[in-house]
Amino acid sequence: MHRPNAGERALPRLWVDAREQAARQDNVISLGQLLDCGLSKDVVSHAVRMGRLQLEGGGIYCMGAVPPSPRGRCWAALLGGGKECALSHRTAAVLWALVKDYGAFIHVTSRTHRRHRRGIVLHQASLDPRDITRRNGLRVTSLARTLLDLAATEIEGVLLVAVRQALTLHKGRKRSLFAILDRAGGHPGRGPLRRALEALAVDPASGDSRGPLEDAFWLALVPYMHLVPSYQRNLQIRGPGDEVHLGDIVFAKQRVVVELDARDHHDNDPAFDSDRRRDQRLIASGWIVIRITPRHLKDDAASVISDLLATLAARS
Repeated sequence: MHRPNAGERALPRLWVDAREQAARQDNVISLGQLLDCGLSKDVVSHAVRMGRLQLEGGGIYCMGAVPPSPRGRCWAALLGGGKECALSHRTAAVLWALVKDYGAFIHVTSRTHRRHRRGIVLHQASLDPRDITRRNGLRVTSLARTLLDLAATEIEGVLLVAVRQALTLHKGRKRSLFAILDRAGGHPGRGPLRRALEALAVDPASGDSRGPLEDAFWLALVPYMHLVPSYQRNLQIRGPGDEVHLGDIVFAKQRVVVELDARDHHDNDPAFDSDRRRDQRLIASGWIVIRITPRHLKDDAASVISDLLATLAARS
């Protein structure tokens, strides 16, 4: 009759330690961590054959036969990437609640080149210590760095939605978005991120929008930005007799100007009258003037944006 030796008798306790470690990492554990728990490579290999462990590749295992969850995949990518790597790009954007879908791949940024692993996109870059933090225990790029990376890899519509979410959910971090632009150098996301912040009417000095009405307008327009032609904000335009007028949002090629009518600026009689007379002068010069009020955006934003896009399309 076989009598278990001390090492075999210790296995149940060692497995408890391993399970506890894996539980802290969404059911994922590395070979190094298994060995640190006191298990030998032979025991690990036997556990794989018995279905107790599932090899995910690169020395990373999942407890049991159930595939890792999306967060488990994040842990697997980090454990296999080394101490200097961080979850980044779209993966980090999900963890910051900027986008909802992880997509087909987990994105990791590391200073050193790593061997390609199935299901993981590796980005090689040196991350400033200011650009690395933790979200629910996971090492991840900072909010600002995540948006900078996202700006280099995602289409404009996805980026604008992500920036809008960042400004809504993480108000205290707004200034960091402009700070990272100042030190982004030649990063390919620098230009797109700056344009997204400008489109959402964020003031670099304060990190705040330039007014609630302007902010509401751009947030309503975000889902349709791929349909919006080039424009300029606060642009001087000429009316009859070389009169100069300042337009809120100007589509010069289409000769369309959008005026955002906030009540505090346009609710006295002289201002009301002068604004309408100004509109008449611009129309006489071939411009179309579209005035949008807070109530328009509150009650019927979709129709307001639809009408604007139809006007621009007809004038293109």
